[in-house]
Amino acid sequence: MITYVKFFSIIDQFLPNFDELFIEINSFIELVFGYLKYVFFGILLIIGILTLLSLRGKYFFERIRYSEEKKLADNPMTKPR
Repeated sequence: MITYVKFFSIIDQFLPNFDELFIEINSFIELVFGYLKYVFFGILLIIGILTLLSLRGKYFFERIRYSEEKKLADNPMTKPR
């Protein structure tokens, strides 16, 4: 029992310092994850825009390749459903 009392009396001196340290670490982690949320949103937005532009380019070139006078029956874009 005496060892616990001695241990707590020694630790009691350092607890306020640890408290301030943990508060600083917690505020830093909140700041990092707050900005990380916007970074991931930007990455997803860029991927979505690039995907849409890629699909637009594929369909645009498909329409140019098979113009009205050169439509092929085997073209999957012009087959009736």
